[in-house]
Amino acid sequence: MTFQNPSLLWGLVVLVPLVWLWRVAARLSARRLETFVGRETWPVLNRSVSSGRRRWKAVLLLGAVVLAIIAAARPLWGTRERVVRERGVDIIVAMDVSRSMLAGDVEPSRLEAAKTRFRQLLASIPGQRVGILPFAGQAFLQCPLTTDYGVAMDYLAALDTSTVSVQGTNIAEAIERARAAFAEGGAGGSQVLLLITDGESHEGEVVEQARLAAEEGIRIYALGIGSPEGAPIVEPNGALREDANRHKILTRLDAATLKEVAEITGGHSYISRPGERIDIRPLAQEIQRMQKGEFGDEKRRIVREERYQIPLGIALALLLAEALLGDRRRASRFTEASV
Repeated sequence: MTFQNPSLLWGLVVLVPLVWLWRVAARLSARRLETFVGRETWPVLNRSVSSGRRRWKAVLLLGAVVLAIIAAARPLWGTRERVVRERGVDIIVAMDVSRSMLAGDVEPSRLEAAKTRFRQLLASIPGQRVGILPFAGQAFLQCPLTTDYGVAMDYLAALDTSTVSVQGTNIAEAIERARAAFAEGGAGGSQVLLLITDGESHEGEVVEQARLAAEEGIRIYALGIGSPEGAPIVEPNGALREDANRHKILTRLDAATLKEVAEITGGHSYISRPGERIDIRPLAQEIQRMQKGEFGDEKRRIVREERYQIPLGIALALLLAEALLGDRRRASRFTEASV
């Protein structure tokens, strides 16, 4: 079993100190009461109250809260086949802004070449929703899905190697954050993640994230910017990065990783070649075919089955039981106690 929003499960941890504080408060209240009324007189004052029922009401309420938190985390288990009608194309562009993208094996730099390919793509696919997700050692959604290409272009122009403070190339996190962004973006058509990077990933489970994206119907198209031979990494001040022995550190295009990630999701990889620019037209034509429905107006996807209804239903039943269960003794027992 997995969860759509696993971070919400931390609420279960928070419940532990809250329950402890509640018990401490109850004991303090009892001690204050003892200063006014002796403990030996409590049975007389509370003879109509059932301590057992009160404990059961507390247990039912606590169980309902626990199950409500689990339901909010949206548990998933089992799979089912779902028929999806495509309506246009949603595209999230994951742009590598790590310092390796400053390498000059693609003129004027890998990053500027990547921006140029993105602009060319936008000019060929008007009317689609586009989002921008820069990544390096971390990833974040800078521009949510929008049809305002002017806004997208402004965000694109502002991208540089200082956009993400944590350095590295975490492609796995970029895919994971893109999956969340598609879910947050609401219903749409085909989902395309355009991964523009040198492919030199150093962290995360890239293949596992690609498989999860495939399960959710997301196609990954990878644009590999760079060269297999590599080029020196350029620091923001223009100096070349060196190791402890003062040897220049090279950054190389990892075409194999990009190809594997794209193929897992049913997409394609487009890899730059020495002295040549990536031809963006095949990718634009494929997205246009998605837009026109040439891949089929209906698609069958295997999706994980949401099961939040089960804990939510039980939680509501517990709340109803708690409300119906009184904390008073039965009338006959109360009468006997009075006599």
